[in-house]
Amino acid sequence: MSIDQIVKRLYSKVEHTMVPGPDFAFQFHLTGADGGDFYAKSTDGRVEMAAESLEDYQIKVTLAKQDLMDLLDGKIDAMSLYFQGKVRIEGDIALAMKLANLFR
Repeated sequence: MSIDQIVKRLYSKVEHTMVPGPDFAFQFHLTGADGGDFYAKSTDGRVEMAAESLEDYQIKVTLAKQDLMDLLDGKIDAMSLYFQGKVRIEGDIALAMKLANLFR
């Protein structure tokens, strides 16, 4: 699955959702074969995502592309990835958990 396809799959889960709370911007870096970058950000409650890099973000999440695919397929949960050391989060962990809950 390409980064564009991942973004479309994730966005389909939130495109009609209003996100309460402060605006946020997340940068994702996927490692491994065919890895790459994408972002998710919320402005005024609306989520925007694209297969691009942001320079101005609050959280950076780095994980293997395959681990993200396993997460999307329900084979593992975000907390397990985090506690196994398979995901690195730079920035506000509580805000990162908010995003994880948004895509369930």
